[in-house]
Amino acid sequence: MIDGEMIKRLEPDAIILATGAEQSLQGEQKSVPGLRPKGMDQDHVISATQLLSGHHNQIGKSAVVFDDVGGYVAIGAAEYLVEQGTQVTFATSLSSFAPKTEFSLATTPALQRLFAKGNFDLKTRVVLEQVCAESVILGSLYTDQTEDLPAETVVMVTVGRPNNQLLSELDDFEGAVQVVGDARHQDFLPAQFLREIWRVGPYSQTCPTYGVAAFCSAAKSSFNLNFCILVDDIGHSLTNRT
Repeated sequence: MIDGEMIKRLEPDAIILATGAEQSLQGEQKSVPGLRPKGMDQDHVISATQLLSGHHNQIGKSAVVFDDVGGYVAIGAAEYLVEQGTQVTFATSLSSFAPKTEFSLATTPALQRLFAKGNFDLKTRVVLEQVCAESVILGSLYTDQTEDLPAETVVMVTVGRPNNQLLSELDDFEGAVQVVGDARHQDFLPAQFLREIWRVGPYSQTCPTYGVAAFCSAAKSSFNLNFCILVDDIGHSLTNRT
């Protein structure tokens, strides 16, 4: 178990805490913050981390991925399940599929891959109201209508609680301590990077174009990088070197 004292004994010049976030399985939803769906304590309600790390092997023939974040985590969970041959319903409280991935041009290719398998369905602007033994009940954000969908596995992708407890143990550390990623705030990583460039970069005005060249140019100028590597949604490396 790593703690603050162990880290300080290493005598680093600086510490970067990338300890992630703990996913909640309580069913919190931003669109209906007071709602706690019934049935969330069942064994087949899991996080994307539990699914992708192999800690849940009884997937079954049907699954619902409920996304309340809009980033790539839910896409990864859905693609994994679809590849297993599971009938997947991607349900989200948001107005579109994974909107935080749109500027990186990842949304359309992901949907093309998912729909191509023939065992994928998409439902937007819905609320998770209840988890049953082998199904879920979804409600609409606009009407009183509900829908019962088969779900032997329910994967919850909601905003996590930053896992930054180590920070308080490093109060007396004399060097620099930087909290990054989900430990600071759960968000889509390129969006965080772009916001930071916009905040400090002399060429930050190029960032709204989201072009690869502009992105890398701003990164090099802002952070004194010799090169910038971007990875697209299918794993290709897009490299801009000085």
